Amino acid sequence: MLRFAVLLSVLSSAALAQHYLSTDGQHFKLNGQRVFLSGLNMAWCRYGYDFGGGAYDYVSLGDFCPHPRAAYERAIRDIRINGGNSLRVWLHVDGRHTPVFSSWGSVTQTDSTNQLITDLKSLLAYAQARNVLVFLVLWNGAHHDDTWERLQNLIWDDLKLNTYVEHALKPLAEGLKNQRALGGWEIMNEPEGSLKIEPDTDPCYDTSFLQGTGAGWAHWDTSGPVPIPTWTDVPRQRVLRFINRQAAAIKEKDPNHLVTVGSWSEYGQGVRNLYSDQCLQQAGGFATGVLDFYQIHTYAHGETYDSQAPFVVSDASVYTALNDKPVVIGEFSQTKGGRMSITEQFERAYSRGYAGAWSWHYLADTTTGDDATDTTYTQLTGLRKLRNKNDQTGGGCVRINLNGSTNYCEKKGFCYVAVRETWPGN
Repeated sequence: MLRFAVLLSVLSSAALAQHYLSTDGQHFKLNGQRVFLSGLNMAWCRYGYDFGGGAYDYVSLGDFCPHPRAAYERAIRDIRINGGNSLRVWLHVDGRHTPVFSSWGSVTQTDSTNQLITDLKSLLAYAQARNVLVFLVLWNGAHHDDTWERLQNLIWDDLKLNTYVEHALKPLAEGLKNQRALGGWEIMNEPEGSLKIEPDTDPCYDTSFLQGTGAGWAHWDTSGPVPIPTWTDVPRQRVLRFINRQAAAIKEKDPNHLVTVGSWSEYGQGVRNLYSDQCLQQAGGFATGVLDFYQIHTYAHGETYDSQAPFVVSDASVYTALNDKPVVIGEFSQTKGGRMSITEQFERAYSRGYAGAWSWHYLADTTTGDDATDTTYTQLTGLRKLRNKNDQTGGGCVRINLNGSTNYCEKKGFCYVAVRETWPGN
């Protein structure tokens, strides 16, 4: 009887785990099937001011994006209608709105009104009803603004980081652990932007091989005629420690969801792997503080991708440093696509061993100077390329089901409708 009870418990746990996105070698699984993450980025509506503190439902008609809730829900509907299944969203950015910081630089709570978890649950409930997975990005290392000091203090000071972990991150992870539409947590977007490029005798902390690749761009002030350093760059050891401790905290409170980091190019994850299990564990001290899947961003320079970029190499297996986990192409666009169309890029991602692809950026705000952004219509065209894919020996199923135990991959007769959005710049 005891053996039978144990077996039932194991089987029940395994079945429950399939309700959440999981990994199996270099692939994702959901409901017992291999799945491919086909989606897009709506990284922000109001950069850093989308959730918590009353922001999610605050309407400001003069803004480019007047209503965060309406914008995110619209993006989720468009993803679903056009055959996609996932959305990447930025949360804290650099701490400008959430979490709440004291004058000393410690974190005291998730947000000023304790609405952050409620807002995210609302977003995730809306996404679950439409079978769309949401990936939450905590921090941004690609840009140093006036509030960068808040994030910088967390990276440099373990005591301050611990206040964020205890008073904000763990409550977030605990509060969202049962949300089926949460695909995973991303600790930081493009930490290589903040890296200090320097040699080190320890391979885990050496960044000299990144010299000339463009890494470390965020700590340069380019507002004047001559770029000058702002001395806000961070050694790799501190970045690894920052990631390790947060990944471990999330997994302590939320064993159901995955953890990743988004690298600015294949030089961060691909040609080399800056975030191997061994280096993260060595820097931070937590065995569980490792990534569950890898994520590469890729944009062409001029009209040409680098020779080792994801869409150029023969397939994902070329990146031998990443051969133990799924690899997602987390940002790309037709605008900076090396003369490849959006549909060609989605197809290459699916057929060449990657586990997902997210285009950039749903809200094509041309006023920000982002020259890598595709129009919404272009991105939805890309999603439709993969809408009925279900190669269980290759890319996997795209039509997932977050409200049952069977995906929709084998079902016929589902009607997709092309939707063109009317945001400025489209």
